[in-house]
Amino acid sequence: MLLRSTLLSASERETLPNTLLPHSASRPRLEANANLISISLRGSQMPEVRLCAESELPVEGKGKSFEIAGDPPANVSPMYRASLKPGMRRLAIWLSEGEYRCCEDRCPHQDAPLADGTVTGGIVTCNFHFWQFELASGRCLLADWGNLKMYKVSVRDGAAWVELDD
Repeated sequence: MLLRSTLLSASERETLPNTLLPHSASRPRLEANANLISISLRGSQMPEVRLCAESELPVEGKGKSFEIAGDPPANVSPMYRASLKPGMRRLAIWLSEGEYRCCEDRCPHQDAPLADGTVTGGIVTCNFHFWQFELASGRCLLADWGNLKMYKVSVRDGAAWVELDD
């Protein structure tokens, strides 16, 4: 992903809502629609996406799905890609054993949504075909090829931020 920083007029910002705008010298941010408030670069230089307000995060043992602006990873199936709105991707987030865990909201088995899955002991079970995944690592407990790509989540400044490194 190429990130750049530039100064734009108010009219340019309206016509280019996905243009990277300076937030500060060390932390640029992307202004976009209501679903994607900003992207920032912090010390790791991985893009972070503001997923939601802290008050919108799920409670322990539950999951929640959020749509954000951006393309899904290249390895998702055409069927899953077709289920998304153009230019959007869907992430699932859970609070499990006191830690927030996040991945694409899809089971690699047959693209079912994972956010609604049952969470017990740090493992989410897909409600469609009962595939299971460790939320800490993304490891699939039923097949070597079905691991989830997990994203780092941080909560600060009243919001949940996800580090997208794909």
